[in-house]
Amino acid sequence: MSNYDLRSLVRWGILDRGFRVFGAILLPLIVVLIVVGCGSTDRLPAVPLAIAYKINIDIPDARFYPDTDVERMMALSLAAFKRAQAAHHGHLPTNYLLAISGGGDEGAFGAGLLAGWSERGDRPVFGLVTGVSTGALSAPFAFLGSEDDAKLKQVYTDTSAADIFRKRGLLAAVANDAMTDTTPLRNMIASFVDKAMIEVPLSAPVVS
Repeated sequence: MSNYDLRSLVRWGILDRGFRVFGAILLPLIVVLIVVGCGSTDRLPAVPLAIAYKINIDIPDARFYPDTDVERMMALSLAAFKRAQAAHHGHLPTNYLLAISGGGDEGAFGAGLLAGWSERGDRPVFGLVTGVSTGALSAPFAFLGSEDDAKLKQVYTDTSAADIFRKRGLLAAVANDAMTDTTPLRNMIASFVDKAMIEVPLSAPVVS
């Protein structure tokens, strides 16, 4: 047998062994990851309905469920309307409402728009502000007014990926509900949404 034939046998032996190792170890792992990645995990509501009413968040009437709290919502809305009428002697002023969309990083656009609106000098005081996803993050600052523009800018210009999430290991695909941990985002929000921030709108005059 020639040296060439020996080298070929050795080469094919190494490749064969490599394929067997791949098939025995790596291939099942890849299959598991694909199955887990393509599957979906049923998620419960952020606060399970069974215990929602037992949780005290120290803000009266801060949580409503449209399918069970319709009468309470209507009663509170009517009471707010009557208070506003009484405060303005029956002549309600123009009320400005703002809805902010979501969009992840694109929330910086909304923050910049609000800050620019303030600088132009004709940004109104909003009677109601609501938002979705990143819009919900900027909505409180928009509601509190132009005085909080600096904090709003800080959220969107001094924030990196490390302030939003931490990466988890590969086993998180099986052991956790996501490949990242958003504790940093929770901590960042907690650093802004403190007791003083919540008490400002509670003490503000009723406009709607």
